[in-house]
Amino acid sequence: MIYNMSELAFERDKRNAITEMRDYFVQKNRQEKAWNLVTAMMNSLKQNVFSNVEAQKITEFLSKKFDIRRPAIELAQTICFATIPIKPKKVNMNTVRPRRMAGESEISEQLFLRLQAAVQDDLIDYNGARSLVREIIVHYPKAQKYLQR
Repeated sequence: MIYNMSELAFERDKRNAITEMRDYFVQKNRQEKAWNLVTAMMNSLKQNVFSNVEAQKITEFLSKKFDIRRPAIELAQTICFATIPIKPKKVNMNTVRPRRMAGESEISEQLFLRLQAAVQDDLIDYNGARSLVREIIVHYPKAQKYLQR
């Protein structure tokens, strides 16, 4: 029996290419899901959709899960604000935030549940979590006390 080695090599390479393409698109899909979630969370933080309690809850959850400490956030803020000439919003601690509508509460709960699921599925890595915590600290300064030292 005569074997054509080029056909066998072609079939092997074809199987390898199929596996590599599948893995590539699965990884790309996971990265897009994580990016969409982080972007939605950051936009919601900028619009003050979350209450202070919810922001503190998210900060506490992410800091415990990823072992995010206060010096890491301070370093990220220093780097971010040194390269971008935008000053952080000054938030007066004594002002009362406007009363939230019922839809905003539901949105914030849904985003938090999606964040928990994404963390459980390893969609969000340390850097993504740290950027979320940094954004929370910028818009909700009281949440900083929930970071580990």
